[in-house]
Amino acid sequence: MKWIGLLGERFGHLCYTGFAPSLRAASRRLPPSLLRFNEAFVLSTLATEMKVPSSIDPDIVVRIATLSDLDSIVRISGWDTQRATDQLRSNAVCFMASAGAAGPAALTWLAFGSCYIRGMAFHHDFPPGDMYGFGTICLPEFRGRGLYLALNAAVVKYARENGLGRIWVLVESTNERSLSLRGRLGFVPQLRVGFVSILGLRSCHVHDLRGGGSSSRFVIRQPGGNVTVV
Repeated sequence: MKWIGLLGERFGHLCYTGFAPSLRAASRRLPPSLLRFNEAFVLSTLATEMKVPSSIDPDIVVRIATLSDLDSIVRISGWDTQRATDQLRSNAVCFMASAGAAGPAALTWLAFGSCYIRGMAFHHDFPPGDMYGFGTICLPEFRGRGLYLALNAAVVKYARENGLGRIWVLVESTNERSLSLRGRLGFVPQLRVGFVSILGLRSCHVHDLRGGGSSSRFVIRQPGGNVTVV
């Protein structure tokens, strides 16, 4: 199987470094079954150094979700019931935010250890004591009311209480608003991840922005074992 890995490295490197602009333009015109291309940044910061406000609107309540909150998670995230159930039963933790008596309106997740980000075919082992934040979403009618900041404040509190270190997030390179928000919270880009799928042949390219080089590989199936799929 060594030759498959070597071929994946060459394929991913060629697509990502040589034809990325053309692939990005073509992916907007062609159906996903023929071509998919995406690029994202993996950012991180020490959770205890996140620049969150010292005071939060007292009407906003954040708590950790349980299986009894399944309907709310499905309603907010747009996931199907099975995916939401599987995520709750994994090692991930879900934080839900409510504003007044309106009920839950925003959420975010934390995962730990080995994670597989399915939309990018990106598998990464986060260091012990670090967290991977994902799935942050707020219902449109509640945006701009401080729920996002309240969720981040809850994550910081959780990290301090549990002696956790860095928090990592993945943000698509075209999502300038989210990149700006994360930057203001203290996040710094650490990795650049490229994903390309041509006729179902998937490859993930990872470039370490800290000077650690780059790697590419084919992704035939999502990993099994003790891996949190997000």
